[in-house]
Amino acid sequence: MRCSNCYREIPEDALYCPYCGEAHPGAGMRPRSEVPPKPQQDEPRAEQPEAREVHGIPYTYGNGGTGTAEGPEQNGYHVPEKKINWVPYLVLAIISTICCCPPFGIVAIVYAAKINSEVSDGYSDKAADSARKAKIWIIVAVAAGVVWDLLMLFFGLFSAMNGYYFY
Repeated sequence: MRCSNCYREIPEDALYCPYCGEAHPGAGMRPRSEVPPKPQQDEPRAEQPEAREVHGIPYTYGNGGTGTAEGPEQNGYHVPEKKINWVPYLVLAIISTICCCPPFGIVAIVYAAKINSEVSDGYSDKAADSARKAKIWIIVAVAAGVVWDLLMLFFGLFSAMNGYYFY
């Protein structure tokens, strides 16, 4: 049989659910004091975790109850920031320069080349901004190249049709 509150499997002769303490609908009632109390999950822990060493580095869970966040210099470990992969931006910028629109592609190459130097200098915000600008200029270069090719195709067909009548 399943509990009507937590839907876990309970024995047939149980008066209360052993997991949540809900009374079994068909069983005789007994005082609530006999039922074990529900575990309180919202209560904060009173005790602070003890410090231990992880790979020889002192480590405490959370911030050790001090109320302030500890920097990487204080606790001996460093969490690496998310790196921006600059290679696809540079490759796409070069391809868009060669195949589509050189003026806009050159701007995309400049921004794509700046990503690597800014990541290595530790400016992840500037690197993310350069990556966003490189992506925008790559899209502009490809769109301008497609528009240019369509215009040349249209004017080529138009001039070829006009030249046919002069023979």
